[in-house]
Amino acid sequence: MQPITIAILSFATFVLAGLFGLWLRPDKTHETDGSRDAIRLVQTLLTSMTAAAIGLLLASSSGRFREQEATVATLASKVAVLDLLLKEYGPQTTPVREALRHKTEAARDDIRGSTRGSVKADLPLIEALLLLAPKDDQQRYLHAQIMRYAMEITEGRAALMTRENTYGIQPAMILVLVGWLVVLFFASGLYAPANRMMIAAMVVGALAFASALLMVLEQDRPFHGLLPVTTAPLDEALKVMESR
Repeated sequence: MQPITIAILSFATFVLAGLFGLWLRPDKTHETDGSRDAIRLVQTLLTSMTAAAIGLLLASSSGRFREQEATVATLASKVAVLDLLLKEYGPQTTPVREALRHKTEAARDDIRGSTRGSVKADLPLIEALLLLAPKDDQQRYLHAQIMRYAMEITEGRAALMTRENTYGIQPAMILVLVGWLVVLFFASGLYAPANRMMIAAMVVGALAFASALLMVLEQDRPFHGLLPVTTAPLDEALKVMESR
């Protein structure tokens, strides 16, 4: 299920839980100081637990998002260095540099959700590098560095691919959090005044919690959704490669 769908359903559930609490208001025989204090105690506990849980989830998803952004930036810098090493190696690496540029475009398009570079991405970059035959000490040194950067880029790309469809936050955690919030909104409506101001405040609160859930889920999917990882480092690397 998409994060935006989960957020919308959560928002509707919170509002309905609050309205149900307003509708199920206790009568005079049940509206005592003891029952009111007990419900307020539950509200306080749930508020503290929910705030801590949302804070931890936001920190976790934000850390995952920043980690993926850093990986993309590192790959972009290594691609630019590899292209420079290939250029220094000699003109015989022109086809390899072309293959590297196509693979970089393919990686950028994958992050953007496009497949424009998928056909050219099949060019055998590593195989082409292995076919290079160094003729002197300088080329042997450059070839060793070229192979090192090529393997690091390949490993980084594989890491991104394996993480692309994995999620750090388990669905059960979101389900429990939503359950806490439903109970919290229901309890809030039991002793709240049934007027338009209260209903508006309940809607605003439900919107705030639903948007927090949306942020958590979106940042947990760095290559999908409304907040994808930026491709600016790869764009800059491609500009540098095309200018050489």
